[in-house]
Order: sequence, then C-alpha cells, then structure tokens
Amino acid sequence: MKISAYKIILMILSVILSSVVWLYVMFVMDVDGRATVREIKVNLEGQETLASRGLSVIYCRPEITLTFIGRRTDLVKLDKNTVSVSLDVSDVISPNRYARSHTEINYPEGFNASSVAIEYTPAASQIDFLVDKTDTKVVPVRINSNINVIEGYTYDPPIADPSAIRVNGPETILDSISYAEIWLDERDIDRTVERQMRYTLMDADGEKIEVDSRITLDCLPQEINVTVPVHKTKTVMLDVEIRDGGGVSADDVSYRIEPESIVIKGDAAVLEGINSLLLRTIELSRVMGSRSFDVIIPLPNDCENLSGENVATVYVEITGVQARALNVTNIDYINAEIPEGHDINFVTKSMTVSVRGPESLVEAVEPYNVRVVADLAGLTLAPGQMTVPAAVYIDGFGNRVGAVNDNRDYSVTLEIAPIRDDENGEPDDEP
Repeated sequence: MKISAYKIILMILSVILSSVVWLYVMFVMDVDGRATVREIKVNLEGQETLASRGLSVIYCRPEITLTFIGRRTDLVKLDKNTVSVSLDVSDVISPNRYARSHTEINYPEGFNASSVAIEYTPAASQIDFLVDKTDTKVVPVRINSNINVIEGYTYDPPIADPSAIRVNGPETILDSISYAEIWLDERDIDRTVERQMRYTLMDADGEKIEVDSRITLDCLPQEINVTVPVHKTKTVMLDVEIRDGGGVSADDVSYRIEPESIVIKGDAAVLEGINSLLLRTIELSRVMGSRSFDVIIPLPNDCENLSGENVATVYVEITGVQARALNVTNIDYINAEIPEGHDINFVTKSMTVSVRGPESLVEAVEPYNVRVVADLAGLTLAPGQMTVPAAVYIDGFGNRVGAVNDNRDYSVTLEIAPIRDDENGEPDDEP
C-alpha cells in the first residue's frame, strides 16, 4: 500500500515539533531531575602508607551506586564510564573490617561539580573493605582414605607429594589454618594409583576453613600428587642347597627350616617366577653330626617381608656314617710360581684329618691313602712364611669316603726360603 504525500508531510512535521519541544525543555526550561548511576568504580589511595605499617587492603567493595540531583543537561553527562570515586585508606592503623564513604568523586573533565548534589543511600554508596597483615604459612598435607585392594594384593599408606603447602593471605585467617586435607576413595585396585588432587584447608578441630568470597588465599601448589603403592603378595617356601662332600650325600642328610615359608610383597612381574627363596648352600664337608644355622632371609630386589621373621634357622642332621681321625704327613703343593733362588719348605709337617663314610670303609683308610695338597695358583709367593688353604684327597675309596672339617677349611703353613748350600749351609748363589 502506498503512503500518500500528505501523510509523509505530517510525519516530518511531528518529528520536527517533538525536537523543538525537547530542546525547549532542555535548554529553555532546563528543569531539575535525578540520575542514579550504578557500578561506579572505587579507586583506593594511600596504600603505600598502609604498607609501611605492614598492612594491606585484603578486599574492597569494587563498585557503588550514587544518585545525582541537578539539571538534566548536566545529569546526562554522568554514567559509570565517566564517574568514579576515590577512597583514602592512609589513616588506617590497625587490622579490621571498615565501612566508609568515598573521600572524593571524580567527574568528567570540565564538569562543574557544584552543579549537582548527591542523594546518599548508605546501603548502596557505602564502601566495605578489610585491612589485615599478610603472611605466609606452611601447613602439612593429610590424606583421609578409603582404600580396598583385590585378593592377593596389599598397599602402602598413600603418599602426598609435596607433603606440605604454602599459604599466603591475611594473618587472621592463616592463624586458623591447621592442615590441608585430601579425601581419597579407591576400590578393588590391583596396581599402584597416582592422582593429581585438590585439597581443603582445615582448622585444628577438623572443620573446613570458610573464607569470604572476596578474600583471596594464594596456595602453592594448588594440586597434590597422591600415590598409593600397590604390591602383589605371595607365600614362598624357604630352601637350602645341599652340596655333597665329606663322604656323605644329600641322601644321608635330613633337615628342616623354621619358618618353612614367609609372605612377601613386591612387583607382580618380579614375584610371578618366584616360588622359593634359597637361604644358603650347605657344604656337607663342613658339617659333622647335627648342626643348626641361623640365616638372614634374602629378599628379591624391591620386595618386603610381610611375615616379620627376618632370620630362618636351618637344622641339619647327618646319619648312617662314621668319622675317624688320622695323622697325615703326605703334604704337598701344586701350581707354584717360586721366586728365583728360593724353594718352598712346609712348616706344617703333619696334620690331623677326619675321614668320614660308612663304618667298614672308614676303618680301611690308612694315612698313606690321604693326601693334603695346597694349590698355590694365582698366589704371589714372597720370602717368608704364609698360611694357605689345602684340599684333602682320599685315594682308593671314590666318593664314599671323604675328609670332613667342621665348618672350616684345612690349611697348611709353608715358608719361601733361599736355597741353601749343602756343604756349609750358606745360600747357593749359583743358578
């Protein structure tokens, strides 16, 4: 539908008339009015003076509302972007909560402040702020946990890393903080757990520290690495190795171990191939009759004994054999690198050797069947006396008769001495 020229003219005249009326009211009549400006920014002054007293403004109401009264031509120039207020805090001398009015209003440049009046509304124009001393406090981290592992596993107490945090903030609030608490809930776990977790600040009575939302506490770090070490558990037997010797074999020996087994914990991959722990090797050539051995229980790497028994006792008993002592003079050496111009003389001329085996065979052994031999391979031979280990061999009886020496080795003493002249006893200089 077309608009007639007549209507267009009427519309233009209406706009012109309205503008004229508005200009008349504003500039001719210019009546008084009210303008409420919200979200007016608050600027703090005098904070340097406050800091010299060891104080600081912890929080301050950032914005207020003011109502201005004046001519409309002035009021239209005032809004939250052109008006701000200042608050001087340099006269504050002690920590406290304060409620004050602004100390100055900042108007737009060139604005005549006397052209308007302020209609105060205390609830809207009052500036609330808190002044306190700030400090840093270190508090421990505590973990409250509810942990459950599947059968065949165990866990160590949770570990917090770091074990303490640093809190920076108002001194009055820091005084009430006792520790940082973490709640950990893990169920049916079978491997080590690691979590990055946040914490709650608590007081000495176990209550949460409630902090005004306008107050900021700087806490470092903000998250704690919590680890729950989880280990496989396993019952393993204790065992010994029996090494034949001294005329007896493992068939002639009975033994028992107390305890028979222990429970250990460790990495599942490590424990998977372990069914027993070897305590020690028992050389039967060093055992006569019945003996007991106390042995520290060895553990695989990074494993722990959960049974609490760190020492095992091995009881060994040899039966069905007889021992006999013989005085032996057949003493010799092998593999000696003798210094030039010297010879080896045995200080040990004879020694007592115990032979063991079935009674009928032991009675048949004569001293000439027994040889005592010192193997000097790898030894540096220097002039003087030295005591060296010796092995005992019994010829003609195989393994059924052997030498035995209770928990020690046989040894002989020899002397490396210059070769002597047969006629006058002087050293022989000839090669």
